[in-house]
Formats: sequence, C-alpha cells, structure tokens
Amino acid sequence: MVRRLVFLLAVMATMAALVAPAIAHRPSGIEGAVVNTTCPGPCIYPPPPAPLYAGDGLTVEFRRLKDDVLVAVRHPTNGHFRARLKRGRYDVSASVAGGRCWQGDTAQVKVRRHHFSHVDLSVQNTCVV
Repeated sequence: MVRRLVFLLAVMATMAALVAPAIAHRPSGIEGAVVNTTCPGPCIYPPPPAPLYAGDGLTVEFRRLKDDVLVAVRHPTNGHFRARLKRGRYDVSASVAGGRCWQGDTAQVKVRRHHFSHVDLSVQNTCVV
C-alpha cells in the first residue's frame, strides 16, 4: 500500500514537472478581425455578414489603457490580427489610411495571463452612398 502511494506520488510529481514549463511559457495578448461594414447602395435588413477588410492601409493600434502608451501596431492585409501583450487593459482601434471617409472602431480589451483575448472591430466608408 505504501509502495503504491509512493509510486503514485512520484508519477504525479513527474507529470507536474513536465506540464509546468508549458503553462509558464504560454503567451498572452489580443487577436481578432476587422470587418468592412460599408453598405453600398440601399442597405438591406437584416444585413448579411460583413466581409473581412482586405484592402490597403489598414492599421490596428494597441494602447495601454492606464497610461495611453502605444504598445503595438499591426498592418493586416487579410483582416486578421494578433499581438502578444502583457496582461492588462488595452484600447484596440482600427483605422484605414488615405481617406477622410473611413471610420473605424475602438474597443477596450482585458488581457489575462496566458490567454489571448478576442475582439472584432469594424471599419466603414461613410462616403459610399
């Protein structure tokens, strides 16, 4: 009985030693997508799912909320983005360069340790009628 208990404890200690480094090195951050909610012509209700923004000039900025410091910038070409960040709260914003007509979203996102938070943002061309 005691031998089985010692063996079981040894196995559990070995498993914990193997798993601990994997958990300790898991990154955290924010990932997500930017969709284009521009509605050319008359809009229909309910609207169809918005496509990912895949045009030029897309910028996603990550600002630490407590001091408004810009900590990361991404320029996705396929609408998807990902940034490794420390835990905390961030303002994540999407914008499109080269036009006064484009408006983008900003969202506040909380990053937890060893976890990627997901956020969807949108951009819209307000000059399209």
